Amino acid sequence: MIKPFKTFISSLLFPLTLTLGTSAMIIGAEAAINPETIAMIIAVTTIIIVHTAERLHPFRKEWNKNKGDVKADLTSLAVILAALEPLMKLVTTWATSVALIIVGSTYSLSIFPTEWPVLAQLAIFAVFAEFGRYWIHRASHTRHHLWRVHASHHSADRLYQFNGYRIHPINHLWNYFLGQFPLVLLGASEEIIMLYFVFSSITAAFQHSNIDSKNGLLNYIFSTNELHRWHHTTDKTVGHKNFGSVIIVWDIIFASYYSGKDNVLDKVGLMSPKNYPINNFWLQMVAPFCWNRCVTNEPTNKEQIYS
Repeated sequence: MIKPFKTFISSLLFPLTLTLGTSAMIIGAEAAINPETIAMIIAVTTIIIVHTAERLHPFRKEWNKNKGDVKADLTSLAVILAALEPLMKLVTTWATSVALIIVGSTYSLSIFPTEWPVLAQLAIFAVFAEFGRYWIHRASHTRHHLWRVHASHHSADRLYQFNGYRIHPINHLWNYFLGQFPLVLLGASEEIIMLYFVFSSITAAFQHSNIDSKNGLLNYIFSTNELHRWHHTTDKTVGHKNFGSVIIVWDIIFASYYSGKDNVLDKVGLMSPKNYPINNFWLQMVAPFCWNRCVTNEPTNKEQIYS
């Protein structure tokens, strides 16, 4: 592959896709096009772009090979789209109604700055949605019972875009209810919610991608694949870093940011437990509830080595 094309994939593909996807969502909203339709088109297009880039300019060629994990990753994605997303819409509607009844006025919860420019609203939404997600993610690496749920996300021993969707439903739900949901209660509009969905889905696709990226200064704003690989490493000295899902600002503020510039990435995946069901989605779903029986070789003390 010629060098300019490699440079484009490494340095420009992520910001260009993010800019075009976000712009398309804003333009579509102004044209009164169904936001869910636009969001789905953007998400599918992003998947195709990232999949192609992984083959043209991979970070590691061996990470493009199916190790029996693709089925588990796609099953998890299907569960998220077919079950969890519709469930969260129903629960959000119900919980918002209950909150309004308790407060006694719809105006009382209209705190979100809906009169601000769209991009400013998106920035506010992203920063504050990430705050709750950051802390529950960080806690899931230090609290034994939270780790049992979160372990599935770290179980794959390679990184490519689809294992970004390998996540236990409980993990997915707590991310939502500690992240986006409070901002929904505070009056964020559907337009901003859907815009954040597109913004975060594009970032997530690139975050776990097997692309040899050089993100430069963007590594101080977004949770890029350059940063997030270190979060998945089996090296316990740096595995507790870079907890941000979309942006990296809270890692910088709370001293969990790691660039990896002075280190060499070795392996990714779980250090413990050794016999975790890496390629079986359904066993991963029940593992937190039968940990001692379903998952063997667990450390006997509480100081489990987390990935």
